[in-house]
Amino acid sequence: MVNRKEAEEKLLRLTTLAKGFSDEIKEIRMVEIEGVTIEACGGTHVKNTSELRGIKIIKLQNKGKNNRRMYFTLEK
Repeated sequence: MVNRKEAEEKLLRLTTLAKGFSDEIKEIRMVEIEGVTIEACGGTHVKNTSELRGIKIIKLQNKGKNNRRMYFTLEK
């Protein structure tokens, strides 16, 4: 975890994902592939969505060949 302000100062190019995080998020998890890239992680991952109590899909986007993005909220 990296302090958000520190990440913004040290990394000249934060991903669009990181720039879009809510102002309430004060720490960002950074994932680095050494010599290739360093990116902000968008959140916790699960093996299967069945591990979640409920998920409401808000939007799906085609981001290119074999690449999709899903926007969702978690239901309580």
